[in-house]
Amino acid sequence: MRVASFWTMKRTKHPGEESLEKPSSPERRRSIEEKVEMASIRTIPTLALTLLASSGLACATAVSPSVVHVDLMDPSTSPSINSMMIETDAQNVKAGPVVFEVSNDSKTQVHEVIVVAVANPDAPLPYDKEDDRVKESKIADLGEASDLQPGEKKTLRLTLKPGNYELICNQPDHYKAGMKASLLVTQ
Repeated sequence: MRVASFWTMKRTKHPGEESLEKPSSPERRRSIEEKVEMASIRTIPTLALTLLASSGLACATAVSPSVVHVDLMDPSTSPSINSMMIETDAQNVKAGPVVFEVSNDSKTQVHEVIVVAVANPDAPLPYDKEDDRVKESKIADLGEASDLQPGEKKTLRLTLKPGNYELICNQPDHYKAGMKASLLVTQ
């Protein structure tokens, strides 16, 4: 890094101010240039390490999401399954970001998952008998992976607070047929 242009700058001298004068010899100029270059060489790695350390701390404090695998099944999934069901690999997760990896394992039926906040996990959700569905306008629907075709997979990302939740399929007659699963979110 050369700073030759530094010495050719013209500047107006103000009263009481030292002037930037051209060094008296080429050796003196090289000495000053080497000092400036060495200062730069020391400063850049220090700056880079500081930035790297601060970004590492930011990553270390980020909360990893809980991952819940959700399988939507019915009798077409396997001969061993004789009813509609939602199966999860977790019944409890920590509050915060939650990723639902949803898989429709059915070979013939369209399914979905709706995440519902519930006050009482043992109480049935409001049901419309004419439509054979849960009344979605009367529930706390937090998000859904809707209308999964047979074999289709979807990912649903939510941030959940502590409390009780229910995962339901609200295709006609599916909730009533047993397509629900409970999820408890803790501190």
